[in-house]
Amino acid sequence: MPSSINANDLKILAKTRLCDAIILYKQERYEGAIYLCGYAVELALKYKICQKLAWNEYLPAKFDNDRTFYTHKLEDLKFYLEYKMFLMKKVQNLIQG
Repeated sequence: MPSSINANDLKILAKTRLCDAIILYKQERYEGAIYLCGYAVELALKYKICQKLAWNEYLPAKFDNDRTFYTHKLEDLKFYLEYKMFLMKKVQNLIQG
């Protein structure tokens, strides 16, 4: 199983990969730039999931046997983030009556 990664490290890695992608783009190495942009988006989405779930790290130990968050699919990561926000709104509406 992959180990967890600090949430702030995800943010730093996302920015670093985006900078790498820009360098490749300027050198007209478009395939590499596109790949690294996708990776930067993946890291940024995982960082946002950490923020929304109040996790200090992505894939905390409690998820060792749960493969839900072990994904590289941007659509799945985006869904988890949107679903969390949807649930938070529902709870707020229930509390407010």
